[in-house]
Amino acid sequence: MAIEHLHRLGVERLVLGPIRTNTYILTTDSGCVVIDPADDCPRIIRHLDGRTPDVIVLTHRHFDHIGALAELVERTSSPVYAHELDADAIADPATQVDELQDDDEPPAGVRISRRLEEGDIIHAGDIDLGVIHTPGHTAGGISLLYRSASGEALALFSGDTLFKGTIGRTDLHTGDYRAIASSIHDKIAVLPDGVRVYPGHGQTTTIGAERSVNRLMRH
Repeated sequence: MAIEHLHRLGVERLVLGPIRTNTYILTTDSGCVVIDPADDCPRIIRHLDGRTPDVIVLTHRHFDHIGALAELVERTSSPVYAHELDADAIADPATQVDELQDDDEPPAGVRISRRLEEGDIIHAGDIDLGVIHTPGHTAGGISLLYRSASGEALALFSGDTLFKGTIGRTDLHTGDYRAIASSIHDKIAVLPDGVRVYPGHGQTTTIGAERSVNRLMRH
């Protein structure tokens, strides 16, 4: 049922950057959201096709999810939202130097317009996204839940917390296996089977499919 109703929300996935990170552009008649502008800002701009994002939302602090952030903000002046526990590292990515790949330079930092917390609702036109704090991959990792106008949970943008068939790594700075296990078991596994999951890397899946293969999803 959830998949049938998702036609109202346009979800475009761009696979960007050396780690093949998913950037999502969500659109309706009156709203536009970019989730995790990973890399290649000109490509993101092309796919926006003249639209200006109401908001740019970051699921967590890591470089591969914010590589195009500064340029996208410069070109669109869109506000940037991130969880309060990751916001400082996004504003000053040089603090993440221990997480850089090879000889990569840290991306430019940006000012966080709104520091999110568990239970916040992000409004962008007629798009409403519920903030679920899902720490474990990073301390400030979040997932974003899209519901229908009637309140039915339809789609989850899970960042690097839950992937198709697996979970996010927990060996980087502020990672915590117990925290990610609790996030998945207590906050994600309780969602209906039909909810479509859009992860930070790899292909989409559903809560029901993950419940059958992912031990952290089982009650």
